[in-house]
Amino acid sequence: MKKWFKHPMAYLAILIALVGSVSFIAFAIPSFSDLPTGTENLNVVIVDQDKSTVSEQIVGNLKDKLPFKQVTTADSLSKSKSKLNDRQVSLVIEISSSFSESVMAQKVPSIKYFVSDSNGMLQNSLNKSVISQVKDKIATAITSAKTTQALATMLAPEIKQKAMASGNTDVPQIQKEIQQTAQTTAAKMSGKVSSSTVHLNKMSQNYQYQMAPMFINLGAYLGIMLMSVVLALMFMGARHSIGKKLSFVAAQLNGLIAIVVVPFLSMGLVRCFIQFGGGEYFNLVGTQIVFGLAVFEFTFALALLLNGLPSMVIQLPLMAMQVMAGGAVIPREAMNSFYSWVSEHTPMYQGVYTSLNALYGGGNQGAYLSALLWIMIVSLLVSLIIVWAGYRSNTRNTFAKIVNLES
Repeated sequence: MKKWFKHPMAYLAILIALVGSVSFIAFAIPSFSDLPTGTENLNVVIVDQDKSTVSEQIVGNLKDKLPFKQVTTADSLSKSKSKLNDRQVSLVIEISSSFSESVMAQKVPSIKYFVSDSNGMLQNSLNKSVISQVKDKIATAITSAKTTQALATMLAPEIKQKAMASGNTDVPQIQKEIQQTAQTTAAKMSGKVSSSTVHLNKMSQNYQYQMAPMFINLGAYLGIMLMSVVLALMFMGARHSIGKKLSFVAAQLNGLIAIVVVPFLSMGLVRCFIQFGGGEYFNLVGTQIVFGLAVFEFTFALALLLNGLPSMVIQLPLMAMQVMAGGAVIPREAMNSFYSWVSEHTPMYQGVYTSLNALYGGGNQGAYLSALLWIMIVSLLVSLIIVWAGYRSNTRNTFAKIVNLES
């Protein structure tokens, strides 16, 4: 028993358990520090097809009242939808070309919302809340003093023409009639706004579909990280038997086989829980192979740098950070600066969004895949430098003794 507790592996096991527990407390909880105020950074675009005095007042009211810092206007609906697909904006609001005409005719005006379902859980939930807010705010705005005045300006020529035709030249009375007509028109429209929502990259409302990309990539990351540590230990032991270069090539080949084979099986299991076609299956497998290569080289480099098993002290916190910086729950725009940086320089965010694109659609797939390839290339170069510059001793250390290919 004394020999057991004299061995450093006993205390490393305790340290790994501690690090695992502390990592999710220290790095997951702070990721929510900028919420709910961080959602103000999401972008909303209003496309005013009406371009009337009334619609301009509505747009101005929405800019002032919506809980976002970035509420902009655009002329082109198609360009705005393209930005929505590329996740550059989170919501597009279209005011129809007949909006003011419907208001003046005391009919129900219409607005249309465009959302992309291929996003994280928080953003999709927030879009639903914002759509409800917008409808209420537009109904209120129609009866506001500014909108009533805008209606009066638009109704004035018609009322004046009718007054002149009937021989009425009493200017104060005509102005009073204009104002009353505008107020009556606005009052009749209170609470009456027709709206519809167009969903780009449609996703089922079942939350299994929403959370699948997160757990696909989290499971893959965890499995590959553990494999990398095992392969690093094998490399450390095998280099004494078959040489450093051949051991490194063997570890790389071993990892590559796993990364190519596993997604075919694991993505098949995903189809047992959510429905998608064969095309989506092969797209998902392809993106998982690229993601797996990036994760393997990333975690293998850390494992080589930190002597295999001790690297878990760094690997576990890094994984905890990436769970929250992965974008499956919190959109990048709502993250604080630290987690936004992590999302840009680690594999998980890119993996989650390539999976969303493969399953449901979405833009910027090339950018996400390029980021993963760059992470893979840089990490592989780091591994080569570590192997070239280090691991020169002929003495087996504690961890190298775990694997001995001579026996």
